[in-house]
Amino acid sequence: MTNEITTARARSLSRNSALPNLDRQLSVEVLLARLGQVNMISFTTSIPDASFLARNSRELQRVREQVDAGPDANLLLSLVENTTDALQTDPDPKVTAVAVALLFDSRARQPANPITYLSILCSDLVRLGFQPAVVAAACQRLRETTAFIPEICEVIEACRKVQLQYRATARMASLVLQTRMEAVAAIREAESLPPPARKPRDCGGW
Repeated sequence: MTNEITTARARSLSRNSALPNLDRQLSVEVLLARLGQVNMISFTTSIPDASFLARNSRELQRVREQVDAGPDANLLLSLVENTTDALQTDPDPKVTAVAVALLFDSRARQPANPITYLSILCSDLVRLGFQPAVVAAACQRLRETTAFIPEICEVIEACRKVQLQYRATARMASLVLQTRMEAVAAIREAESLPPPARKPRDCGGW
């Protein structure tokens, strides 16, 4: 049966050990789900100087609101660390085979030649340098959004999209985190400064 073929292939590539758990490879997907639909660009606006904030209560309040509304700092840090680690990991034939097998076995309809399909797909993904986390994420997304076995080119395209997204996410999350740190520091410094001296009122010579 097809399920037996794919399972046997994945196990042979893992040298007869138990199938590895893909939770580690899917850690970025979990963090992205926790982050939700957030426009991170809106949290990268430049932070005014603390002395300016001390003189401008409205601007100080805007910066406070930007910090409060932004993503959690620990979540951003985890996102930066996990995406960076995911993109720096070498391709892994074993993890690739398992991710592809899970995608393959989740479909009722199968390709005409399952062994050829699996062999070529796994070989192509490793040859093209796709990291384990990228392959696992792409296969999971395809399982969730497609009803049929995707063409090999569609799996490759899905991996490219995940890879590009992870790179952009690492850069953007790092920028948001840096902006947040600058904002918090500016707020603290502005609050520590003495209030601006009040201009003397012009009493018309009196």
